[in-house]
Amino acid sequence: MRAAMRDTNTAKTAIRVLVLASLAAIFAGPWYTEPGYDWIAHSVSELAGQHTKNAWIMRGGLLALGAASIAGFLAFRPGFNVLFAGFGLFIALSALFPHKPFVTDRPYSELLDQVHSICASVAGLCAVLGFVFKARVAEARAAMLSYALIAAAYTLVPMLMFSLPAWQGLFQRALFLSFSIWVLADGLPRRRDA
Repeated sequence: MRAAMRDTNTAKTAIRVLVLASLAAIFAGPWYTEPGYDWIAHSVSELAGQHTKNAWIMRGGLLALGAASIAGFLAFRPGFNVLFAGFGLFIALSALFPHKPFVTDRPYSELLDQVHSICASVAGLCAVLGFVFKARVAEARAAMLSYALIAAAYTLVPMLMFSLPAWQGLFQRALFLSFSIWVLADGLPRRRDA
């Protein structure tokens, strides 16, 4: 019993550290990347872009968030359903296949950029479906409503990113922040013995 509690607490701690590392990479971006990066207009993926200064930091942040989501699924089902593991896998893959650089006229692989876009889109779809599933199985009406609202927001906000590209970085950061808050506040079991 004590060993299981230690393992559970170790898993929670590891997931928290990974999520916080990811958030640090996301929000510190303007200080470690190249001049001209605008955190309101430029996406998180552009921090991890091909041939971009210190891109490894944001790639590591995406890998950390992916690892946290997969670890959450492995350690804390059904709070983390398999769709969140899918989110983790595809967000990690989006780091391994980087976005084109935000600096114009810099050479890049279009294939890597296209694969990145596919992985990021599938990750987003997994997150939406993960929250739809949580809404369907929630016992409390308030939980059902909150998960449904998150799923709706995760559907609508990407549309805003395309409609208002000058604000896409801000919108995307709101998505990453809200997902991270969910992991830390609701995704992990609250009881010490959970």
